[in-house]
Amino acid sequence: MGRLIQHVFKNRMIALGICFFLPHVMLGQTFQQLKDSVYAYVDINPDKAVQFGVEAMEIGYKGEYTLDLLKLNSRIGQILYEQDLDGEALRFYNESIKIFKALPVAERENPEVEYPPWLLVNIGNVFYQNGQNKKAEEYYTLAISNFQLYSEEEKLNQGLSTSYDNLGLVSLRENEYEKALDYYNKSYEFRYASGKDEDILFSMGRFLNVYIAQNDVDAIEKQIKRIKEFYDLSKKKYTSEQLITSYLTRNYGYAISSFASYLTEKKEYARAIELLNECLVVFQSFIVELPTINTNLAEVYYESGQEEKALILIKANLKELSQNNFKDQKEKNLLLLERIFTDRSYKQNEVLDAKNRLIQFYKNKDSYLYERGIASLESNLSLLQKQEEINREKIRYNTYIFILIIVVIILFFLLNSMQLNYNLQALYAKNVSSEKKLIEMELENKKLALANTNNFISQQSQNLNNILQSSSGNKVQSAELKSKIKMLTQSFKLNDNFEKLFEEVYPGFYQKLIQRNKNLTQNDLKLCACIRLNQTSKEIAFMMGISSRTIESQKYRLKKKLGISKEERLTSFIFSI
Repeated sequence: MGRLIQHVFKNRMIALGICFFLPHVMLGQTFQQLKDSVYAYVDINPDKAVQFGVEAMEIGYKGEYTLDLLKLNSRIGQILYEQDLDGEALRFYNESIKIFKALPVAERENPEVEYPPWLLVNIGNVFYQNGQNKKAEEYYTLAISNFQLYSEEEKLNQGLSTSYDNLGLVSLRENEYEKALDYYNKSYEFRYASGKDEDILFSMGRFLNVYIAQNDVDAIEKQIKRIKEFYDLSKKKYTSEQLITSYLTRNYGYAISSFASYLTEKKEYARAIELLNECLVVFQSFIVELPTINTNLAEVYYESGQEEKALILIKANLKELSQNNFKDQKEKNLLLLERIFTDRSYKQNEVLDAKNRLIQFYKNKDSYLYERGIASLESNLSLLQKQEEINREKIRYNTYIFILIIVVIILFFLLNSMQLNYNLQALYAKNVSSEKKLIEMELENKKLALANTNNFISQQSQNLNNILQSSSGNKVQSAELKSKIKMLTQSFKLNDNFEKLFEEVYPGFYQKLIQRNKNLTQNDLKLCACIRLNQTSKEIAFMMGISSRTIESQKYRLKKKLGISKEERLTSFIFSI
């Protein structure tokens, strides 16, 4: 990608308020060092992780697309999503898909998949977060079909369990509790098979959410007890340092924060506050979770009548939340602030200030919704906007020129191809005409040869008949008679090719007759051939050395064998073959 795209990425981060000037020592770092820094800071300082990521991409996009660049885009998208920057998260996810498709198959981490399934899960999460359940479900389902192409069982199980968990979330939101439990049970089977305590605890938290949604008090209390017991038992396997940063602790925090929200709805404020304060300790290494917990805690203080504590915490929250990050949590704090100032007798200027801040937030929020998926992020720098327009015009102009050249080349080859095709067709037609004439001439010659053969046989038959009549009762001429008959017999042998010639002139004639009746004799076939040659019964009788009456009898039997009706003539039938 060119320098323009590098600047676009950098200025996007400036617009979001999370791309700051990097320390001078960072300028000399390599892509790999910066990428490693992203993963090192992802939980403890997400903003800094994004800073490292943007710097790494400025280096990475100078070369070709790589697998590391794909992973980096996807990871930054996930960080932005966790900070409620859904629009920018989608942009990085879309860029990741583009990189994946551009990579040669052999260079992909999982060459067998059509799309990287974890990326599909993350995109589904963005849609789920914004209430687009059907769209989220489509991506989760597509992720499952790609996970199922994994050859490594551990990765397969991990991917499927996450996807089924997320489908369970969609079902839970739509109040389809049985369907949600079915998904969570499928996920739990995979997680239990893995033997990882943090994964098992995560599934236990999912079941808790179903019981909360169903308002099943007994099931909720029993499940939260199981979760605490499981966590207390499993955490013994970790050192103190490991436990703080472990996903076991994080997943335990998810479970008790869900339970705290349930207690708030039930107006059990003291117990909810206790759990939320525990969450603040649990999430000390996962600061991306802290804004949600602090916001929930402020709401509980307000609902329980502790307005001063709520106000102090809200102001602290708004100070910690940046202009763009965690916009959902910021909105909740501003709404709560307005409620506090409106419900109680505070100074008029404080009430107005709270309302103005909320109005300004919604104005900004609308722009962020616009950025999320409708159009490209607008740059605050007019110079960059002008440069982008110039580049677009250049690309458009070059595209038109390229299309014009391609069209001219295509037309040139098309005209040449048409001319060549016309010449070939003319030559082919000429050859076909010549070949047709040769075939017709050859067929006429064969017909002539067949007719001559037939006439010869008839003449010889007549000669033989004359000899027999003349020699009747004359014993003296018997020797001469035998000699002539022998000579005629030799003449017949010379014309054994009659049937071969006939088949060449009338191909398939015998085969069609046999298909009509498989029991036709050789004499039947010869009789049909003679009829096809338009010979009379008398001529056929001479040739076969039998009487005309016998020939008529044979014709009658042949007609029955061929199944010809009384009304139809045998000659017409044979000529139709």
